[in-house]
Amino acid sequence: MPSVSLRLRRGLGQALAASCFLLAPAVARAQTTFAVDRLPIAGAPGDGFAVWRPDMSDKTRFFGQLGLGLSVNPLRVDNYVDNLDNADKLKNPLTTQFITYFNAGVEILSRVSLQVAFPLVAYQAGNPTNNTAVNLPQNSVDLQHVAAGDLRIEGRVIVYRSPMRAFKLGLDAAVLIPTGNKLSFAGDGGVGAVFGVAAEYDAKAVAITLNAAYRVRPTVTLNELTVGSEVIYGVGAYVPLRKGTIRLGAELFGGFGAGGKGTAVGKLPAKSNIGDLDTTPLEWMLNGKMFFTAKRQVYAGLGAGTRLTGGYAPDFRAVALVGGSFGVSDSDPRSPGARYVFEVSDPVDTDKDGIPDDIDACPDEPGELDSDPDKIGCPRFIRRIKGSTEIQVLKRIEFEFDKSTILTVSYPILDEMVSLLQANPTIKSLRIEGHTDNQGKPDYNQRLSEDRANSVMTYMVKHGVDAARLTAQGFGLTKPLVSNDTEDGRAKNRRVEFHITEQVASMTVREPEKK
Repeated sequence: MPSVSLRLRRGLGQALAASCFLLAPAVARAQTTFAVDRLPIAGAPGDGFAVWRPDMSDKTRFFGQLGLGLSVNPLRVDNYVDNLDNADKLKNPLTTQFITYFNAGVEILSRVSLQVAFPLVAYQAGNPTNNTAVNLPQNSVDLQHVAAGDLRIEGRVIVYRSPMRAFKLGLDAAVLIPTGNKLSFAGDGGVGAVFGVAAEYDAKAVAITLNAAYRVRPTVTLNELTVGSEVIYGVGAYVPLRKGTIRLGAELFGGFGAGGKGTAVGKLPAKSNIGDLDTTPLEWMLNGKMFFTAKRQVYAGLGAGTRLTGGYAPDFRAVALVGGSFGVSDSDPRSPGARYVFEVSDPVDTDKDGIPDDIDACPDEPGELDSDPDKIGCPRFIRRIKGSTEIQVLKRIEFEFDKSTILTVSYPILDEMVSLLQANPTIKSLRIEGHTDNQGKPDYNQRLSEDRANSVMTYMVKHGVDAARLTAQGFGLTKPLVSNDTEDGRAKNRRVEFHITEQVASMTVREPEKK
């Protein structure tokens, strides 16, 4: 009996050892992969799709966004197999990816933003990455249909804005936490980071945005493809329509290898990602966003595009977005108690300037926020003179020297005049007057004043004012406001005036309520 028992125990031990031997290769067989999706989804309401914009709400607000993306052939055989004869015998490792993008964050005091982003592969399909028929030594990828992505925590700050906000510069930094499936092309399998910069020039009719960043990521080798740290970039052009409720965009985004030498696989030598065309993707995308409320609190968007190079990127990509935001508004600046309320629904706003009538000191004239409650919602650059047909310009409209070209610094003044006319259809006719000082010949000054008045009229027509409501007239040096004997006097005489020549009813001018 002891000998039988001993043989039994030996047999069980050998069987167990054999089982462990067979199990160990099965566990080690799966190849560590990398996050294939190359769309750095931008989550703030004012962002593009792949490009983030250094532009934030004037008020603190919270936001959230859900994106749904489709990628066709995001990773192809030729990306990781250089031998074309072998590549022809294989199929693409990833043929389809459906990805959901979750974003949530907050913008604080128009300068700082914090957000988190979490991608989730809802479905993906592909083919094996190894094949004994072509002598590929690579271990097989454990491709799961559903796979989590890496969590991204990001901070942004606007470091510079020009006075009229035409030019903006921002910085961002992000950390990528390895929550993703590193065996199914969803995660990088290690901690990553991004350090970037964004610049934008907004010319009102179009905004141009540039992004550039250095992305630190783990180095992974898949046969003859090495993925590691890289430089990523993007450029976007955005055109607002219908007072900004619709925005059309065009974007280019891509990257190139900037560090990371892979490991040798079988007889394949170690390879760097620097200069490798397979890690130099470039994509284009056309997109659009529509905002459904006056304050642009709820929006939806759609974008589509393709790759332009042979780097690993989808043959075709489509993305749909829905999102929203709500702000924290100062409801009564002088109240010693609770000062903030959450804005979820749109209050009554007669002049459509984004300031509710109950706190708007000028509810019939589009204006801006002001630190003085008695001026909240009142025009910033123009003012109706009570009992007069003149619309007073509080800041002089500037032109190039001896020309009729309007300087960009004066665009906000004219934009406010456009908003005033759009909000007050009772003003049927407005005369734009050009005036000069007494320097130069009278005939020259007359022509210059006419040209400048016409330039102002052209600008207003291009920005939505019916041309039938406007006339332009130059008076040259014939109507000075003050003496031309001093430079200050001459500067005051070089001006543009606006006079109402016809209106169907008098406009209501509400005096600020005294408290």
